[in-house]
Amino acid sequence: MDIVPVAGIDVSKRFSDLCILSPESQEFSATRIYHDKTSMDRARNLLLKAQVEFGHAPVIVMESTSHYHLVLHQYFSKAGFEVLVINPLQSYALRNVNVRRIKNDRVDAKRLALMYRTTVLRPSLIPQDVVRGLRMLCCQRSELLRDSTRYKNHLTALLDQIFPGFDRVFSKVSGKGSLAALSLCPTPQAVLRTELARLAEAISEGSRKPKAYGVEKAQKIRDAALHASTIGIVSSGDAAAVATAIGMLKAIQQTLDSLEEEIKSLAAKNAEIIKNVELLSSIPGIGFWISMVLVSEIGDFSAFHHPKQLAAYFGLDPFHKSIGFD
Repeated sequence: MDIVPVAGIDVSKRFSDLCILSPESQEFSATRIYHDKTSMDRARNLLLKAQVEFGHAPVIVMESTSHYHLVLHQYFSKAGFEVLVINPLQSYALRNVNVRRIKNDRVDAKRLALMYRTTVLRPSLIPQDVVRGLRMLCCQRSELLRDSTRYKNHLTALLDQIFPGFDRVFSKVSGKGSLAALSLCPTPQAVLRTELARLAEAISEGSRKPKAYGVEKAQKIRDAALHASTIGIVSSGDAAAVATAIGMLKAIQQTLDSLEEEIKSLAAKNAEIIKNVELLSSIPGIGFWISMVLVSEIGDFSAFHHPKQLAAYFGLDPFHKSIGFD
């Protein structure tokens, strides 16, 4: 290990600092890497210069810093360098390595390089392309689900004010039949102006249920509208507010449907992923989408040799407590 040059990269959001050490741990070169191709090419040339000087390509050490290290890891790995991405906890625990107590990015880059000399580094897991793609898409799906819940709650709050009683007509205010009715008649006043047969037809088509279902719901909405027209809050922006919430819910659902198809298609490219999803889904209480999230976050299950390692990866600290008599 001590006969090869080593380079430390202190990763930040806008730029990173590179420090290359000789096999004797003397500073060979240092530069700032802005996260663009020109700057990264310049850093690569410095690394190649060190390779020519010392007869061995420098080993690169960097911290796992949010997602900012991923571009650098991919770039230098493709350039043929060995790149070690370490957990920040490792570097934090070794802050007292023999560098003067100065806090700046260049010193931190040198400290990371020196860590390669002073300890055995355990590289962090860098997910495969498919796993990384699934992780990003599953995160986007979670964000969309949160947005959907927010607009459902917003629509419910609106109807509580302007259309009291509507929430008792349908089991879900955000259901297809409910949204079809509200798209046609967003306020109690609009319901009272609309022919019952037309409202029933919209509900039946929107929910894809028999005509009798639409007639029943339309009559209940009419009864709720008569009640709401006397006690509900009325303002000129009611219809637009309800229409906006419905539009957002429909757009989010359409995007969710497309995204979920993309996730399934991407997962299907890897037999191991499908196998792990099926195994996890067989556990009571864990469905397909929870399994997909777990697989995208864990990645390579073989990297964990004990359940405690997996628990630690997720930041958990389970323990067993029992009370008994000898």
